[in-house]
Amino acid sequence: MKGIIAILIGSIFVLNSALALDYKVSLYHSPNKDEVTKLNGYPGKIQLAICCEYPTQEDLANIKAVKLSKLVIQSGHFPTISQIKVMAALIQDKGIPVEIMLDEVFPSDIEIANINKLAISKLMITSRDWPMPGEVEFLNKLTIPVRFQITKKEWPRKEHMIIMQKIKPEITVGFTHRMVPGIGYADFFNGLKTKKVFVVEEQFPYGEDPIGMNALKDSDVEIAPIEKLMPQDIVTLNKFTVPMKINLVNSWPLDQDFFNLVGQIKAVQIKEIEIKDPGYGDLLKDSYVRAATNIESINSNLLIVYSLDQVY
Repeated sequence: MKGIIAILIGSIFVLNSALALDYKVSLYHSPNKDEVTKLNGYPGKIQLAICCEYPTQEDLANIKAVKLSKLVIQSGHFPTISQIKVMAALIQDKGIPVEIMLDEVFPSDIEIANINKLAISKLMITSRDWPMPGEVEFLNKLTIPVRFQITKKEWPRKEHMIIMQKIKPEITVGFTHRMVPGIGYADFFNGLKTKKVFVVEEQFPYGEDPIGMNALKDSDVEIAPIEKLMPQDIVTLNKFTVPMKINLVNSWPLDQDFFNLVGQIKAVQIKEIEIKDPGYGDLLKDSYVRAATNIESINSNLLIVYSLDQVY
C-alpha cells in the first residue's frame, strides 16, 4: 500500500472532471437522501444498480439528484405502466441511460407493447437454456435494444443454432462459458447473423484462445474470472483484437503490483476494466483515483469502473 501511494503522489496526472472513472454501486433499494449526498461526493460518475425492484414516483427525486452515468434495474418481471412512466421521466428529464435486467422472464404481448414505448438503452434477458421457437418469436417483437444472454455453460449444438438463426439481427445474443470458442467454431458462430457477446467466467483465457475469438465476426468478449490477474494473463489478453471488457473480481491486495499489471492491459479494443472493491470502500481514496487516472492516460478510450456493494 505504501509503495503505490508513494508512486501516485509523484504522478504528473491530476484529478479533474474529465476523468473517465465510474463507480458502480449495487443496492437493494433506491437511494435515500443521505446516500445521495454520499454518492455525489464520489470522485466519478455513478452507475447505480438496483435490485430487485423498480423505482417508484417517490424515489424519482433522489435518483435524479445522483450524478448518474447510467441506471441498471434488476427485476423478476417486466415493468408495469406506472413503473414505465417513472423510468420515462428519468430518461426524458435527465437523459439518463436506463438498463433493465430480467432473469428467465419472457414478455406477454401487452408487456411487449408497453416496454417498446420506453427508450431504454438495453434490455437484458438471461436464460439458463437455449431459446425455444416461441421465445424467439417474443424476442423478435421487441423494438428496443435487447441482449439475450444464455448462461448455460455449454456451446450450442446444430439444432439449437437452427432456432437461434431466426432471431432478428438487431438483437444481441450472449453465450457464457469457461473459455472462448476455439478456431473450429468460427464458421459455426459466424453463421448467426446477430451481434454476439461471449462471457468467459471462472478463468482467464490462455494459450491460443485469442485466435479462435478473433476469428468471430460482430463479436465482443467479456472476461470475468475468479482467478487473480497474473503477468502471464497480460500476454494473452493483449492478443485479443475484438472489443473487450474485463471484470476483475479478485483484486486483493490493491497494491502497486496489481495496478501495474492492470496498466499493462493494452488490447487494441479494450473498452472497460471493472475492479471490485474488497469491501472497505478503499477505492474511494485519492491514491486509487489517481491509479485510474494513470491507467486511462495510456488509453483514452478506456473506462475504469470501481465496483462497490454499498454506499460508503
